[in-house]
Amino acid sequence: GSASNRYFDDVIPLGESEVQDALLREVKRHRYWKSSAFKKMQFERLEMLSCLHYVLESFTEARSTSEAAEAVNPGQLLDHATTSFTNPWDFEVQPSRMFTDQ
Repeated sequence: GSASNRYFDDVIPLGESEVQDALLREVKRHRYWKSSAFKKMQFERLEMLSCLHYVLESFTEARSTSEAAEAVNPGQLLDHATTSFTNPWDFEVQPSRMFTDQ
């Protein structure tokens, strides 16, 4: 059938106290929200609506190098192969598990 004919029998109805508790937790979670407006709030009517919550998680990978200083070994001056810099993107790094926080 169509989406308007779907019924959810396992939905637990929320009362005013549950809504106030959830809203107070959200107000406390945000540092710059003031609870004074919440304390004065009065509910005239509660209406239950079903909705879907979509979460898109993404990640960004960054690699960098920085200059460093160390003591010079005279043997290093003779070997020119050690003067090359390694690009951090030349290393292949695989995650231990895909699509999880690591």
